Amino acid sequence: MASARGNTYDITTRAQAVALKEVGFTNARVSEITGIGIRQIQKYYAAARERGYNPIESKVLKDEYLPINLVLDGLPKRLLKQLQSLQNRYVRQGTLVLLLLLH
Repeated sequence: MASARGNTYDITTRAQAVALKEVGFTNARVSEITGIGIRQIQKYYAAARERGYNPIESKVLKDEYLPINLVLDGLPKRLLKQLQSLQNRYVRQGTLVLLLLLH
């Protein structure tokens, strides 16, 4: 479920949280089931909706609806925001982008 840092979750767990929330479970109950914090559940659900998830049209949760976890320790916040912006732009276009950061 959680990474060693305790703040990232695999795509299956994120999808489970969004699906449970969609069928009416409270954030507190979803948190109990998945181990994800309530605020993070809200963020995952909001991100899925922003990325095109519309349960009225289809209950299918596609990978592109769920945010990709970026674990980039030690980077300045400004750079992280720029990378997340790029990630959001390319995920919406259906393109997988791999960013390689070489030291």
